[in-house]
Amino acid sequence: KLRYGDEEKAAEKLIRAELNLIVRQGYEEDRRIRRQWWRKLCPLILMPPPKALSQSVTFEQLMLTLLYWRKVTMIPSVVKAARVGVINEVVVLAHALTLKDVLLRPVAARKQRQTRKALIPRATFVQWARVDMHYNRRFMALAEMIYALRIKAERRGIWRQFRVVPPAKTVQAELVPFDALPEPFTPHQEVVRSDLHIKFAKPPHGLEALRTRA
Repeated sequence: KLRYGDEEKAAEKLIRAELNLIVRQGYEEDRRIRRQWWRKLCPLILMPPPKALSQSVTFEQLMLTLLYWRKVTMIPSVVKAARVGVINEVVVLAHALTLKDVLLRPVAARKQRQTRKALIPRATFVQWARVDMHYNRRFMALAEMIYALRIKAERRGIWRQFRVVPPAKTVQAELVPFDALPEPFTPHQEVVRSDLHIKFAKPPHGLEALRTRA
């Protein structure tokens, strides 16, 4: 039986806070190392590229964090004592995440209302299609055609959910990596920064950037 009460919600918030803290500490440690004076004396070719602020952690860090907060009895006392400073930062970050969730709640409610408003025409069409005689007749005819194609594919020993069209010819393509992008192409990150004025690109920004260039 799955139990998700107040204790589990509090543990989830603390786990989120510590994972965010791990990401921030890794980014700050990389910046601290790069600011050391002896790093500036090294040739630039020997220095690795700067680490971008990633929102991911390793599997080991995730499992240790889950172990710290969900199986406290399995943690040695020495480790618990060493984690006192970390816990204080985690609690502060958990309060910050709580404030963030509260501030984003009206935004999520507004997005939900916009999504429902956009889906009203679709829901109206579905309700109309259920009672329309001509639409139901077309739907049944299409279902019978698809079923006939499926039976035909089974008899041929080929199972397909769609009509199989034999290829006109066979073409072999070799994928070779480019050292640099060709002249007409622009990196996705640059398009997002120039057109959308967003510093860090996310997956939803790809479609928005494509619409601006279309």
